[in-house]
Amino acid sequence: MASLREAFDAAFAGNLAQVKKSATKLKNLDAQNPDRGTTLMYTAARFGHLTIVKWLVERGASINKKNTEEGSGSTPLHGACFGGHHTIVDYLCKLGPILQENAFGDTPLEDAKNPHEDVRDSDKKKCINLIKARIKEIEAEDEASNSETDSPVKKQPKPAAKKKEPKPAPKKKTKKPEPESESDEESSESEKPVKKKKSPKPKPKAKEKNKNPPSPPAPVKKAKNDDTEELRNAKAKLEKVDRDCEEFWDLENKFNGCLQGRNEDYVAARLKKGKKPLTFIVREVKKVINPVLEKRYQAFLTEMKKKYPSEKDKWRERTSFHGSAQKNIQSIANTSLLRFKHPLNPCKSQSDDGWFGTNRKGVYVSRYAEYTFKYANGGEPLEDGDSCEVIMFKTLPGKSIRIAEVNLGMDPTPGYDSHSSPTYLEWYLFDEAQLCPAYVLKVLAKEDTRTAADDGD
Repeated sequence: MASLREAFDAAFAGNLAQVKKSATKLKNLDAQNPDRGTTLMYTAARFGHLTIVKWLVERGASINKKNTEEGSGSTPLHGACFGGHHTIVDYLCKLGPILQENAFGDTPLEDAKNPHEDVRDSDKKKCINLIKARIKEIEAEDEASNSETDSPVKKQPKPAAKKKEPKPAPKKKTKKPEPESESDEESSESEKPVKKKKSPKPKPKAKEKNKNPPSPPAPVKKAKNDDTEELRNAKAKLEKVDRDCEEFWDLENKFNGCLQGRNEDYVAARLKKGKKPLTFIVREVKKVINPVLEKRYQAFLTEMKKKYPSEKDKWRERTSFHGSAQKNIQSIANTSLLRFKHPLNPCKSQSDDGWFGTNRKGVYVSRYAEYTFKYANGGEPLEDGDSCEVIMFKTLPGKSIRIAEVNLGMDPTPGYDSHSSPTYLEWYLFDEAQLCPAYVLKVLAKEDTRTAADDGD
């Protein structure tokens, strides 16, 4: 089991040497990740490691092996398309089927059209074009093979036409009007004008129905949390906050209080490379003004107060963060975060169904700001001098339960309002109304040049 986990960690990181070392201890290169249900090749394809994909193919790993349902039932080609890795898409397209469906009924082409939010538009287009081109090639090959098999058949229509020449049909029609038995009479009713005898019977019934017109249908009730139409029309304004005001200074303090300071990317990993840890500074703030989301959030807060009248900590407002590509900022400000398969959620594919709760019934946010920077920076940690934008939310976790270990796609726990990850880094919220985007923060990364002496005694 240890070697299997090592192999998956190496495939995720793109470490071919470690994959080779760990794979020698594996009996099956198509083995699936015990935690996520994914295959080694899917992992390598999803995260853009072509050399590992090729190595696995050369060693006999299957390009058609699907993940388990927990892993979305996707193939390596699905993963490459979702990740926008066109070189891997090009390679896999030439080796096998390209129209397989995953657990959500999506083909690789649909994943290419709806990739991860961090995929660049240029990579997205390349993946789409490669899949479409391959589909055309397959269709052309099918047409060619069909034309070859059809050509001899086209030479034989003459004898077939001769066989169809017998004309006993009219003779059968002359026999039908001879009603020799009751069964003959019943069978001929469908063709005779006897229908006219039956037609006058329903007429008076229709008149009776008209005398008592049916009552109008009851109005369709909206589902309790169905605010799709309101969100469809929601439009947020982003107003810049002056740096020299109390609101900006208060936000700086709140942001600093939401930095954990132990993120491996910005501390341990940098120290191993001989670099100094990074610290983060708020450079710019835009306030999110969205009356639709604010109204929904306040309504949820009111419900929480009724639900826990004597437990104020259950409706205490907290702060959370979310990182995404800059092109998605306005959209999230408009609708907030949306569960997977929500009518307004443009994402039609997912790499997994949530580590501590299904993405179909809730949304994830981070308690600590620095854990979101990577997602706002194309999947790469910030370096000294880099900047990115993240969204700060007002948050109502309510009654939360800690999930001790990864449990892919689990349903919300009855009696609670949210899940907490094993190390309390994330909240999984059961209702989108528990969030309201408050600010968009532009954050600058800088090397932490402080020394112990700077802190004083």
